[in-house]
Amino acid sequence: MKTALPWTARASVGLAVVVIVSVNLFARRQLPEDPLMRAVYLRRAGLPAQAQDALDQVLALHPLSLEANRFYVINHFDIPPGSSRDDAALEQRYLALASEPASADLAHLCLGLARSLEGRHLQALGHYRQVGNPRLRYLHSAMAASYEALGDSALAEQHYREEINLGGDLIGAVPALARLYLDQGRLDEVT
Repeated sequence: MKTALPWTARASVGLAVVVIVSVNLFARRQLPEDPLMRAVYLRRAGLPAQAQDALDQVLALHPLSLEANRFYVINHFDIPPGSSRDDAALEQRYLALASEPASADLAHLCLGLARSLEGRHLQALGHYRQVGNPRLRYLHSAMAASYEALGDSALAEQHYREEINLGGDLIGAVPALARLYLDQGRLDEVT
């Protein structure tokens, strides 16, 4: 003998069906035409390999864009190893850029970021130290993150402060410095 679901369970199932149908009918959108925005949407959707394809298009148009190259490297390491992720191609891309004076700073920042995302912070710092422009956005935040990972909170603090003083990566440096202070129990310096 089958028992009927209680009215609350039937109502919940019915509401879920209405929500799913509504989302499918009304919330579907085409991906943006702009490849950078398309990459952002794809990455947020958990599709980093497809985002990488869009970022390839962005870099074809703007090969020296700091923001696009940084996004490219970060997204690259979201792709699972062994799938479509090609670490050798990433390395070659930035080694080639490092050989050109006009793009060397960008290349060393990206190579350092790649090493950092691999957990190789000493090698990351080696690349960061090759950046000739000490005012390059993200440089000091990146150095700070590597120093912090290596356990040197004094140098991490110094570089987070430098990034903030330069007005660079405030979105990354301010909360990272606050977290560093909280981890050290320096609550009076957080506010």
